[in-house]
Amino acid sequence: MRHRIRALAAAALAATVALTATAALAALAASGCARKVETFGAPLSPGPAIAIADIFSDPGAHEGRTVKLEGTIETECPAGCWLNVADPTGVLFVELSAAGIALPQRVGRKVAVEGVVVAEKGRPVSIRGRGVEIR
Repeated sequence: MRHRIRALAAAALAATVALTATAALAALAASGCARKVETFGAPLSPGPAIAIADIFSDPGAHEGRTVKLEGTIETECPAGCWLNVADPTGVLFVELSAAGIALPQRVGRKVAVEGVVVAEKGRPVSIRGRGVEIR
């Protein structure tokens, strides 16, 4: 009887060790799969992002103001000097070369961009980017 109890206890201990090791390996693998945030240019300010539609609805009210956008990189310059950011409300052109920023190709990735709204008469509304975080 004692041998049987010891055998059951040893089997339970082995199962617990195997389960713990499997869970630890799964957690380690999952943490390795997380993408790091890539930062370019000036650090972004804390605070909420503005919807692209809000900028388009009244460009003059936003002209010259610093805003933060969050969305997806829809298209990007091959040299990384501009990108089009899409959110659920629209798409906006972001120029980066004036800030000396050149992004690696990351089309389809999540992005946060901070910059100044440019709404000159006769030209499309855009952002002169100062900082970018690719997520």
